Amino acid sequence: MAILDDILKLVMSAHVGIGCTVQNVYWLRVADLGGIDDADIPDDMDEYIGLAYDEIAAVLPDNLVFDEFHVTNVTADVDLGIHPITSIDHGTGAASFLPTGVAALGRMRTDTPGHEGRKFIGPIDGAFQTDGTFIGDLLTVMAAYMLQAFTEFESTGVNTYEPVIIDRKTDEARPITSLVVSNNPAYQRRRRVGRGV
Repeated sequence: MAILDDILKLVMSAHVGIGCTVQNVYWLRVADLGGIDDADIPDDMDEYIGLAYDEIAAVLPDNLVFDEFHVTNVTADVDLGIHPITSIDHGTGAASFLPTGVAALGRMRTDTPGHEGRKFIGPIDGAFQTDGTFIGDLLTVMAAYMLQAFTEFESTGVNTYEPVIIDRKTDEARPITSLVVSNNPAYQRRRRVGRGV
């Protein structure tokens, strides 16, 4: 059982064709006073992914397929397994997209100077940029995604989670105090499989 203040690490995986894997890592603090049964967490995380990515599905290419997620209670050192994503299937934008490294960037700020999280979202449908900057429609859906993904989440099972930023030096969870979206395309560097997540 995950108890109050336990930290969960959620790794979401998707793919576009062969050789282009998309992964995003999320950190969530258990915010239920009575804790959450381990058996409930995978369903809650699937719902969390679906709600967040549904906000930006229109800017993701329709050949981006959501595959699976891996969730771990890092506080209790309990691996809760790898599970298929059933809450969302694929992006709904055009199949043509910007180069795979080009991404929309959201920042999650904390009250501690120098401690912020970044979320690179891509690949992005090419129709959402002009003259090297993202257009307003993309910023609107990115803002909706950021609000959905990085504010307190209550599942339909009535379990509550708080997205946090992990301080890698102290392993402390820091609350997110503000969210920022930029119209400047960012670049998510390519990484070897299993590195950088």
